Amino acid sequence: MLRNFSRPAVRLACVFARHIASTTLHCRRLAPFILVALGCLPITSHAVDQIQSIEVLLSNAPGAPTPDQVVNYFGTSPRKAGGPPLQGLTVESPQQTYYLMQPRASGDFLAWLQANPDSTRAQLERYVIVVYLPTANLANALSALRADPYVVAASQPTHSTFSSVQLSGFTIEPSTTLAPLTNGTQ
Repeated sequence: MLRNFSRPAVRLACVFARHIASTTLHCRRLAPFILVALGCLPITSHAVDQIQSIEVLLSNAPGAPTPDQVVNYFGTSPRKAGGPPLQGLTVESPQQTYYLMQPRASGDFLAWLQANPDSTRAQLERYVIVVYLPTANLANALSALRADPYVVAASQPTHSTFSSVQLSGFTIEPSTTLAPLTNGTQ
């Protein structure tokens, strides 16, 4: 059974159970049960990698659904009759949709974005993320979304890892050949 879990997670569960067991006599009796309960949790490091998603840029053409319509359709239960607001979303049954940009524009800024629909921020406001089950065929979903007349672009997000760079030390020696920039007063 422990083959499904990462060893550091099991070690952490053991340390946690030991800590609880050492705090009080009452918890000492519960420690074996807590350890078993923690050991049964599905602790995997690749659970996040199983989520499949597609980034979709919606058109601003007349008749095109708004990001609010797309997100609200998948956020309500039961869903409205007539199907999703985009034809491309009828393939592979998306599980969820959400906005790429999370505070949404409002007030005067929203009015400015509506007056300037080709601005970068207006395009970012029209992006939605469509989430599929791991068993879904993402190639079919991408093809359907790209063929939809109200979709400008659809692509899988690129996964990347970030790393830090450490600067090597350096010094700048004062130059004796340059004249001072001021005449001594500032």
